[in-house]
Amino acid sequence: MVLGITGNIGCGKTTVAKMFEKLGAQVIEADKVGHLLLKRKKVKERLVRAFGRSILDERGEVVRKNLRGIVFKDRKKLTQLNRILHPLMAEEMKKMISSSPRPLIVVDAAVLFEAGWQSLVDKVLVVTSSYETQMRRIKETTNLSLEELEGIMQAQLPQEEKVKRADYVIENEGSLDELESKVKKLWEEVLSCR
Repeated sequence: MVLGITGNIGCGKTTVAKMFEKLGAQVIEADKVGHLLLKRKKVKERLVRAFGRSILDERGEVVRKNLRGIVFKDRKKLTQLNRILHPLMAEEMKKMISSSPRPLIVVDAAVLFEAGWQSLVDKVLVVTSSYETQMRRIKETTNLSLEELEGIMQAQLPQEEKVKRADYVIENEGSLDELESKVKKLWEEVLSCR
């Protein structure tokens, strides 16, 4: 069983994914898959052709902050980046899914719908929270500039839209203990559906 977990920035989807991992699921983090791809020579070459050498450090490695600074200021550039990375990420995730022995595999991806990756999963869980809670968490856990944050938020489908497409929804407004009990309940439900 493959469960896609998504939710907009600051909603807590990665926290939920980690809770599933503690229960025994294998977690595939889309962000980490993307970061690994940035180390591949062919991928770096394509990115430099698209966005220039300013995205590289002195060792020739991609500086994600520099890349983010370019793509979140310009929607066309973000679309260009996604066209390069998303199909490669989907390929990697497919391989990871097919080689996993675990009964439940979780794909943790903020852009699950936006990238068309819902075809990789059997069910989708959307983690939600209020705008105020999102903003508080973002301030506590990231050092994104307002411009980067706005770019990220514009690149993500509205929360209501994600909820409409979800098989399961967890509202994350309370304590970590409350969240954990919701996750445990869903773990049992998902495994009984297999």
